[in-house]
Amino acid sequence: MDMQNVQHHEPTDVIESLDHIRYVELKCYSGKKPDVDFAKFFVLNAKVLELMKFVVEGRCTQKWRTDQYKCLQFDSRASPNALLDFRSYSGHAYPTGCIRRGN
Repeated sequence: MDMQNVQHHEPTDVIESLDHIRYVELKCYSGKKPDVDFAKFFVLNAKVLELMKFVVEGRCTQKWRTDQYKCLQFDSRASPNALLDFRSYSGHAYPTGCIRRGN
């Protein structure tokens, strides 16, 4: 590999690019660690995030949503106005019910 053509970025370069993200939608969100880690990155770093929608396969109960808020560290969100919107779907029915907005 020719090292002259490799671009190096500072970790803050990625975070700076999040400064304009207002809406994120995650389809087929399972709430498992890889999904949580990916979503948490936006929750903790997107400073102007207004809405993050999670389309969840199957039912998402009140307890499940409460657990997700904790896992996503929603109380530490970068944007104080951010809302989380959980919607469930099963099979081809896309999305219904199971909506909860942030505090």
